Amino acid sequence: MPPAAAPPHHAEIVALCRTLLAAVFLAAVFSKVREWSALRAVLRFLAPGLASTVHTVFAVVLLGAEGALAGLLIVGFSADIVLAGVTGFLAVATLGLGVLRMRGYEGGCACFGERSARGTVGWPDLLRNGMLMAVAVAALLLVVAGGAGTPPLWTFPFPQMTACAAVTAGAVLSYAMIDGIMAVRGARKTAASADAAGTANA
Repeated sequence: MPPAAAPPHHAEIVALCRTLLAAVFLAAVFSKVREWSALRAVLRFLAPGLASTVHTVFAVVLLGAEGALAGLLIVGFSADIVLAGVTGFLAVATLGLGVLRMRGYEGGCACFGERSARGTVGWPDLLRNGMLMAVAVAALLLVVAGGAGTPPLWTFPFPQMTACAAVTAGAVLSYAMIDGIMAVRGARKTAASADAAGTANA
Protein backbone atom coordinates (compact mmCIF):
# COMPACT_ATOMS: atom_id res chain seq x y z
CA MET A 1 0.00 0.00 0.00
CA PRO A 2 1.27 3.52 -0.75
CA PRO A 3 2.07 5.67 2.27
CA ALA A 4 -0.78 7.78 3.53
CA ALA A 5 -0.72 11.39 2.40
CA ALA A 6 0.02 14.03 5.00
CA PRO A 7 -2.97 16.07 6.18
CA PRO A 8 -3.25 19.28 4.11
CA HIS A 9 -2.95 21.50 7.17
CA HIS A 10 0.51 20.11 7.89
CA ALA A 11 1.90 21.87 4.83
CA GLU A 12 0.22 25.09 5.93
CA ILE A 13 1.71 24.82 9.44
CA VAL A 14 5.16 24.24 7.94
CA ALA A 15 4.62 27.21 5.63
CA LEU A 16 3.84 29.38 8.65
CA CYS A 17 7.00 28.17 10.40
CA ARG A 18 9.07 28.78 7.27
CA THR A 19 7.63 32.28 6.86
CA LEU A 20 8.36 33.18 10.49
CA LEU A 21 11.91 31.82 10.41
CA ALA A 22 12.69 33.48 7.08
CA ALA A 23 11.41 36.83 8.36
CA VAL A 24 13.50 36.51 11.52
CA PHE A 25 16.66 35.68 9.56
CA LEU A 26 16.12 38.59 7.17
CA ALA A 27 15.52 40.93 10.11
CA ALA A 28 18.67 39.58 11.77
CA VAL A 29 20.70 40.32 8.63
CA PHE A 30 19.32 43.87 8.57
CA SER A 31 20.10 44.33 12.26
CA LYS A 32 23.67 43.10 11.86
CA VAL A 33 24.30 45.36 8.87
CA ARG A 34 22.88 48.34 10.78
CA GLU A 35 24.87 47.50 13.93
CA TRP A 36 28.04 46.42 12.16
CA SER A 37 30.35 47.78 14.86
CA ALA A 38 28.47 45.84 17.57
CA LEU A 39 28.81 42.63 15.56
CA ARG A 40 32.53 43.20 15.07
CA ALA A 41 32.93 43.85 18.81
CA VAL A 42 31.25 40.51 19.61
CA LEU A 43 33.60 38.67 17.24
CA ARG A 44 36.65 40.41 18.73
CA PHE A 45 35.51 39.40 22.21
CA LEU A 46 34.94 35.76 21.22
CA ALA A 47 38.16 35.43 19.23
CA PRO A 48 40.58 38.17 20.38
CA GLY A 49 43.60 36.44 18.89
CA LEU A 50 42.39 36.66 15.29
CA ALA A 51 43.19 39.49 12.91
CA SER A 52 40.62 42.17 12.18
CA THR A 53 40.39 40.96 8.59
CA VAL A 54 39.36 37.51 9.80
CA HIS A 55 36.62 39.04 11.94
CA THR A 56 35.35 40.94 8.90
CA VAL A 57 35.36 37.83 6.72
CA PHE A 58 33.54 35.81 9.39
CA ALA A 59 30.94 38.56 9.78
CA VAL A 60 30.31 38.57 6.02
CA VAL A 61 30.03 34.77 5.98
CA LEU A 62 27.60 34.93 8.89
CA LEU A 63 25.40 37.43 7.05
CA GLY A 64 25.56 35.32 3.90
CA ALA A 65 24.57 32.17 5.79
CA GLU A 66 21.56 33.85 7.38
CA GLY A 67 20.47 35.34 4.07
CA ALA A 68 20.89 32.01 2.28
CA LEU A 69 18.86 30.17 4.91
CA ALA A 70 16.09 32.75 4.61
CA GLY A 71 16.03 32.34 0.83
CA LEU A 72 15.98 28.54 1.00
CA LEU A 73 13.15 28.64 3.54
CA ILE A 74 11.12 30.76 1.14
CA VAL A 75 11.84 28.54 -1.88
CA GLY A 76 11.27 25.28 0.02
CA PHE A 77 14.14 23.45 -1.66
CA SER A 78 15.32 20.42 0.38
CA ALA A 79 13.30 21.71 3.31
CA ASP A 80 14.31 18.89 5.64
CA ILE A 81 18.02 19.67 5.18
CA VAL A 82 17.42 23.41 5.39
CA LEU A 83 15.34 23.14 8.57
CA ALA A 84 18.01 20.92 10.11
CA GLY A 85 20.56 23.57 9.13
CA VAL A 86 18.41 26.30 10.67
CA THR A 87 18.16 24.31 13.91
CA GLY A 88 21.92 23.77 13.98
CA PHE A 89 22.62 27.41 13.21
CA LEU A 90 20.35 28.56 16.03
CA ALA A 91 21.92 26.04 18.41
CA VAL A 92 25.43 27.36 17.66
CA ALA A 93 24.21 30.96 17.98
CA THR A 94 22.60 30.15 21.33
CA LEU A 95 25.84 28.55 22.50
CA GLY A 96 27.67 31.72 21.49
CA LEU A 97 25.20 33.83 23.47
CA GLY A 98 25.74 31.60 26.47
CA VAL A 99 29.50 32.06 26.21
CA LEU A 100 29.07 35.84 26.02
CA ARG A 101 26.87 35.79 29.10
CA MET A 102 29.18 33.51 31.11
CA ARG A 103 32.24 35.61 30.25
CA GLY A 104 30.46 38.77 31.35
CA TYR A 105 30.35 40.54 27.99
CA GLU A 106 28.79 43.95 28.56
CA GLY A 107 27.93 44.80 24.96
CA GLY A 108 24.95 43.59 22.96
CA CYS A 109 24.95 40.57 20.68
CA ALA A 110 23.71 42.58 17.65
CA CYS A 111 21.71 39.54 16.59
CA PHE A 112 18.15 40.87 16.45
CA GLY A 113 16.56 44.11 17.59
CA GLU A 114 17.51 47.32 19.34
CA ARG A 115 18.12 45.87 22.79
CA SER A 116 20.40 43.14 21.47
CA ALA A 117 22.64 45.75 19.85
CA ARG A 118 22.84 48.12 22.82
CA GLY A 119 22.10 46.09 25.95
CA THR A 120 23.80 43.16 27.59
CA VAL A 121 23.24 39.56 26.58
CA GLY A 122 20.61 38.04 28.86
CA TRP A 123 17.87 35.48 29.25
CA PRO A 124 15.55 37.14 26.67
CA ASP A 125 18.12 36.43 23.95
CA LEU A 126 18.44 32.80 25.01
CA LEU A 127 14.67 32.42 25.33
CA ARG A 128 14.12 33.91 21.88
CA ASN A 129 16.56 31.52 20.25
CA GLY A 130 15.06 28.60 22.14
CA MET A 131 11.60 29.45 20.84
CA LEU A 132 12.90 29.77 17.28
CA MET A 133 14.61 26.39 17.58
CA ALA A 134 11.32 24.89 18.76
CA VAL A 135 9.59 26.30 15.68
CA ALA A 136 12.30 24.88 13.40
CA VAL A 137 12.20 21.46 15.06
CA ALA A 138 8.39 21.34 14.86
CA ALA A 139 8.50 22.12 11.15
CA LEU A 140 11.27 19.58 10.61
CA LEU A 141 9.26 16.84 12.33
CA LEU A 142 6.20 17.63 10.23
CA VAL A 143 8.31 17.38 7.07
CA VAL A 144 10.28 14.25 7.98
CA ALA A 145 7.79 12.28 10.05
CA GLY A 146 4.53 13.81 8.86
CA GLY A 147 5.34 13.97 5.16
CA ALA A 148 4.28 17.62 4.86
CA GLY A 149 4.94 19.18 1.47
CA THR A 150 7.19 22.23 1.15
CA PRO A 151 6.39 24.03 -2.10
CA PRO A 152 7.63 27.61 -2.59
CA LEU A 153 5.78 29.96 -0.28
CA TRP A 154 4.44 32.08 -3.13
CA THR A 155 2.57 29.07 -4.59
CA PHE A 156 0.21 28.78 -1.62
CA PRO A 157 -3.32 30.17 -2.05
CA PHE A 158 -3.66 33.84 -1.24
CA PRO A 159 -5.73 33.39 1.97
CA GLN A 160 -3.17 31.03 3.50
CA MET A 161 -0.25 33.27 2.58
CA THR A 162 -2.08 36.32 3.92
CA ALA A 163 -2.62 34.50 7.21
CA CYS A 164 1.05 33.46 7.37
CA ALA A 165 2.18 37.01 6.64
CA ALA A 166 -0.19 38.47 9.24
CA VAL A 167 0.91 36.06 11.97
CA THR A 168 4.58 36.60 11.13
CA ALA A 169 4.23 40.38 11.06
CA GLY A 170 2.39 40.32 14.38
CA ALA A 171 5.06 38.15 16.01
CA VAL A 172 7.98 40.22 14.69
CA LEU A 173 6.36 43.56 15.52
CA SER A 174 5.42 42.36 19.00
CA TYR A 175 8.98 41.27 19.67
CA ALA A 176 10.34 44.55 18.28
CA MET A 177 7.99 46.53 20.52
CA ILE A 178 8.92 44.53 23.62
CA ASP A 179 12.59 44.80 22.65
CA GLY A 180 12.29 48.57 22.33
CA ILE A 181 10.58 48.86 25.72
CA MET A 182 13.34 46.79 27.33
CA ALA A 183 15.96 48.98 25.62
CA VAL A 184 14.40 52.15 27.05
CA ARG A 185 14.09 50.61 30.53
CA GLY A 186 17.68 49.40 30.37
CA ALA A 187 18.92 52.83 29.31
CA ARG A 188 17.00 54.51 32.13
CA LYS A 189 18.32 52.00 34.66
CA THR A 190 21.88 52.56 33.47
CA ALA A 191 21.46 56.33 33.62
CA ALA A 192 19.98 56.10 37.12
CA SER A 193 22.88 53.94 38.29
CA ALA A 194 25.39 56.38 36.82
CA ASP A 195 23.67 59.31 38.50
CA ALA A 196 23.63 57.47 41.83
CA ALA A 197 27.32 56.66 41.50
CA GLY A 198 28.09 60.28 40.65
CA THR A 199 26.13 61.52 43.65
CA ALA A 200 27.90 59.06 45.97
CA ASN A 201 31.31 60.18 44.73
CA ALA A 202 30.47 63.87 44.98
